This record gives sequence, C-alpha cells and structure tokens, in this order.
Amino acid sequence: MRTLLFLLLGSLAAADVIIVRDGVFLRTALRGLKPDTTLKIAPGDYPGGHHVSGVEKLTVAALDPQNPPHFRGGAMSAAFVGVEGAEFTNNTVLFPEKWIFRILQETKGTGFRPCSYVLIKGNKVTFRRSQVQIDINIGDGTAPETFRFENNRWFAEDKPQASKPRLPVAEKDAVDGVDPR
Repeated sequence: MRTLLFLLLGSLAAADVIIVRDGVFLRTALRGLKPDTTLKIAPGDYPGGHHVSGVEKLTVAALDPQNPPHFRGGAMSAAFVGVEGAEFTNNTVLFPEKWIFRILQETKGTGFRPCSYVLIKGNKVTFRRSQVQIDINIGDGTAPETFRFENNRWFAEDKPQASKPRLPVAEKDAVDGVDPR
C-alpha cells in the first residue's frame, strides 16, 4: 500500500503520467496540472463538463483504448481554456448537453498565448442534436485554426443524418452517422 501511495504521489509531483480511476480524482488531477502531463483515464463512467485551463502540452487519453472511459453529460465533454498543445484521444463522449467541446481564452494580453494546437483524435462521440445546437463553442482570442480533428466517430442519436459536426477545421478520416457504441 505504501508503495502504491508513493507511486501515485510521485507521479503527481513529477507531472508526467497520472492514472485516473474515478471522477473525484479526475477533478483533483485537472486542478493541479503541470506542463507535459499525461492523464491516462481508466475505463468507467466519468461526469462530462471538464474544464482544462492554462496548461501546455497536456494529454488526456484512455488508459486502455480498447475499453475507453465514458465522459457522460455535462454542458460539454471538455473545455480547452488557454491551453497550448493538448491532446484528447481515444475517449467516449456521451450526451453532452449544450456543446461537444469548447475552445476559450480567459486571459488575454501581452504574454498570454491563445488557446491553440489541440489534437482531438480517435474519440467516439454520441450526442443528441436536439440538445447540441453548436458543436464547438469558440470564444474570442483563440486560434481554432490550429486545432486538429482526426479519426473521430460522430453520432447524433436522435438525428443520424445530422451527425457530422461543424468544426473549425476539416477533419481527417472522420466517420459520422454510424452509432459507435
């Protein structure tokens, strides 16, 4: 037990790879992020609506891509706020209530870089078009043209023919309109 606690605390201090196994620890880990952190999310259900702010080179990825975590509900699955160089890969997003993702910039001015260079790849996204009117909420002072979307599967459960999201850039190898579950 002491070894496990040491390994967990050691990975938090080193800000390299953090393994998340529940929603409470996920929220705690998101508050204490350092540059170049990788969050590996274990299989299971997690609440949606996560807000990642001001971190460079963050990766949020499934611990087991064959059995990805499920981010369920929330106003959006994730909000990228003032981040530069992040990745959101191999996750399952279920039923965000307003937007699928948000791209925002809280702090502007000299010395603050815009939210940019985020890769969203290999995710399975299921939503309801009756709830999600704006797929990606893009705020002022961001650089959405630097985002990359690759190999995501998009499915509007209540309107499959309207599954293709409106993204700030063209997506490479997307699949839309087919239930990914």
